[in-house]
Amino acid sequence: MALDFSGQNLRGRNFKGRKDLAGANFSYADIRGANFTNANLTGANFSHAKAGLQYRWAIFLVLVSWLLSGLSGFLWAVNGYLVSLIFDTSRLANQIGGWTALIVLIVFFFVTIRQGLVSGLGAFAVAFAFAVAFAGAVAGPLGFAIAFAAAAAAAFGFAIAVAFAGAKAYGEGFALTFAFAGTLFSIYISWRAMKGDEKHSLVHNTAVTFAATGGTSFHCADLTGADFTQATLKSTDFRNTILICSCWHQTKMLDRVRPGLTYLQNPQVRQLLVTGQGQDKNFERQDLRDINLKKANLADASFIGADLSEANLQDADLSRAKLKQTQLDGTDLTDATLTGAFIEDWGIRRCISAG
Repeated sequence: MALDFSGQNLRGRNFKGRKDLAGANFSYADIRGANFTNANLTGANFSHAKAGLQYRWAIFLVLVSWLLSGLSGFLWAVNGYLVSLIFDTSRLANQIGGWTALIVLIVFFFVTIRQGLVSGLGAFAVAFAFAVAFAGAVAGPLGFAIAFAAAAAAAFGFAIAVAFAGAKAYGEGFALTFAFAGTLFSIYISWRAMKGDEKHSLVHNTAVTFAATGGTSFHCADLTGADFTQATLKSTDFRNTILICSCWHQTKMLDRVRPGLTYLQNPQVRQLLVTGQGQDKNFERQDLRDINLKKANLADASFIGADLSEANLQDADLSRAKLKQTQLDGTDLTDATLTGAFIEDWGIRRCISAG
């Protein structure tokens, strides 16, 4: 008989390596910080469960992001000070250094906005954007606010220190203004990263990785056929997890999990699994093995050259879908609608026939 943990407080519980959890019921349970590493969770029910960080870990990680934000704000202020040397008329070398710093930073801003932080190669911006994104991944809007406040305070404090040291007023003011602008720039980058902008995937992935530290772990677990309908999965580790035909309908915060190399690493696939809406979308040549698209709306979608082997397409609407050279080995097409679908060169050795 399957075990029943429905509605229970399982925060921090250790289920590591357990083989008796197949079909277990964890619906509506609080599994924040629980460890399911190497567990057999085949067919388990996690609908409406709440995964993620325990409160003490969340507080600790927000404090870490606060410290990183303060340090990065200080570094922005240092850059502002270097640029302010343009106004130092006492030494030509200082002015040259100031203009050099300004040109380098302008190039960095332009390249980063157009091509991402990896191309921009700005260590201080990477650090701050990561810190703000990290805070947002852990604590949401409140975390963003705390990180911003820390960075702004550090930048302001440095500028005041420069003033007390005897710097000219316009130099100190320019340093503060530049530092504040740099802080806003980094917040913009972190915001774009957490919105899924692929140009800034480094920031997103790094923030989510660290935010999952101490969170719910399904590392190397078997979640074949598991149901996560309307579960909250922020700060959850799915690295090396078996996710064959798992259900993700209306799952919350699936973009905040640590996906490893599973199909959850693909933002478009995550969106499709959560909403079930893939109408008119392009999935050409994508690896969609083992995903659960039961009852999904895939009308007019293009799967040219895609791999849908072992996928669950029961009752899916594939009307007018493009299935040219699509791999469908072992795919369940029971009662799927294929009216008007463009079918050519299917890759099939074994398939559950459509009704």
